[in-house]
Amino acid sequence: MKQGIRVAFIVVSCLELVMGILEMCNYELPLKRIILWGFFVVYLINMCGNEYTKAEMAAFVVTIILGILLYANTGINTGIKAPVYIMALKGIDRRKLLQCFLWTSVLVAIIIMIGALFFGIGDVHFWVRTKTKGISKACFCLGFSNPNRLQLLIFSMLSCFLLLYGRNSSRIVLVSVGAAYFIMAYLTDCKTGMMIGIFALVAVICVRRVNTAHLSDWIMALFTIGLVFMLIISFLAAAKVEKGFWMEQINRFISGRMNQLEYYTNEEFYNLPYLDSWKLFSDRNNKNGYDMGYIYIFYYYGIIMGAVYLIFVVNAVEKARRKKDSLGMVLIMGLCIYLFMETGYYSNYLTRDFLLMTSSVVLWGNYEEAIHKHIQSDYSN
Repeated sequence: MKQGIRVAFIVVSCLELVMGILEMCNYELPLKRIILWGFFVVYLINMCGNEYTKAEMAAFVVTIILGILLYANTGINTGIKAPVYIMALKGIDRRKLLQCFLWTSVLVAIIIMIGALFFGIGDVHFWVRTKTKGISKACFCLGFSNPNRLQLLIFSMLSCFLLLYGRNSSRIVLVSVGAAYFIMAYLTDCKTGMMIGIFALVAVICVRRVNTAHLSDWIMALFTIGLVFMLIISFLAAAKVEKGFWMEQINRFISGRMNQLEYYTNEEFYNLPYLDSWKLFSDRNNKNGYDMGYIYIFYYYGIIMGAVYLIFVVNAVEKARRKKDSLGMVLIMGLCIYLFMETGYYSNYLTRDFLLMTSSVVLWGNYEEAIHKHIQSDYSN
């Protein structure tokens, strides 16, 4: 019975991921709110079957209270669903979950691409005029709403693959996966995806080759410096500090994403994402969409829940440091860098938040091959 409930958890998680990927192609299933609350019931049942420490339960209760306040103020239910999902993960075979996430993403992406290429379902590419040469270039989206969404999904697949197999894969496999990734980054013309893909692959190679007891400490230091830097730049941009040599250079490097903050992205004139629109538990008028993730998280989810989200991610990295899980640390770092320039993680679909899912799996641990047999033996008892 208990194993069946856990299997249902994995199946439902993958179904929610499928819905999230379809939303990246502008497809919405009817009755999606009812379906997602039904999935939440499965997560809740799994959570109730686990045992927790007092500290874990205290953190859960505090987060749920904050999530209820967010829901009451904005109607956003992520603050209620996410803590339940994360707690339920404690009793799940997390390696099997990651494998299901990876192959579900690959299969759904291939089906969407085939639909666009051979059956005219969605756009195959967009023509974009380059700023430097003034010529038009095809950016392939292959059925997705835009090329950046497609590349974000491809990077999540790469991260999932590296988390599962990055430590023990042969050089040929790593080179093949890397080549496939960079081909997609070239087709989508996504410089962000190209840059962070290079970072992830180089970081994993370094983790495999560097044999030092202090490697995780060095990664923690780099992660902290990088996160603080990205937060400072985001806060300055949200405070409308866009002038000056360094801010202009950074804005140019991230393809002018700071300029996007000046525009309304909905038909209605909702609040712009500047600091004066940030509230403790957000606002029902904070509904515009923007690319700079560290601005968007405080704008859309509120200062309190945005801080809780980032504290959770940092806590996952710190636990990984103590366990010497350098691989998990560098992949969370890659997703955090991606968040600086893209907000495609965030939606009504919980398992599409690739940063949250990766952080949750790394937090609970036990996802690598060496520990997999031990988890399996627990399932058979």
